[in-house]
Amino acid sequence: MPDFEAHLNAALAVGLVETSAAGYFVSRLLLPLLADILDLEKQQAVYRLAAQCLYALWWENDYAIRLEEHSELSRIIKLSGQLHIYSQVTGVLANRLYKQCRYDEAKVLYETLLPIRQALGDRKAESLVY
Repeated sequence: MPDFEAHLNAALAVGLVETSAAGYFVSRLLLPLLADILDLEKQQAVYRLAAQCLYALWWENDYAIRLEEHSELSRIIKLSGQLHIYSQVTGVLANRLYKQCRYDEAKVLYETLLPIRQALGDRKAESLVY
């Protein structure tokens, strides 16, 4: 991603990406902004780009992803419409929450994942939801 740093700085400058001690977060302000300006297909393209950047940054390397970042990655991937990746990332997130005894949050994610995994025909991953 050759222009990642430039895109990140631009997004930070206009408030579309937020920073905190926990890391980077894509602002919730982006949702209504995109809805008013872009059609659904273009919105998903923006989310796909954000998801690809965050996925590469947080998931595909040795980075120790924090829970807040993991939740944000799951949210952005879902908005991007990339269901295979969403299923993988969110399944790990649900298991992580379950292991932390955050059963209610894990259950919501498992219930969200079940129809997605059924639609994807991923019987093995579907069985992990039960």
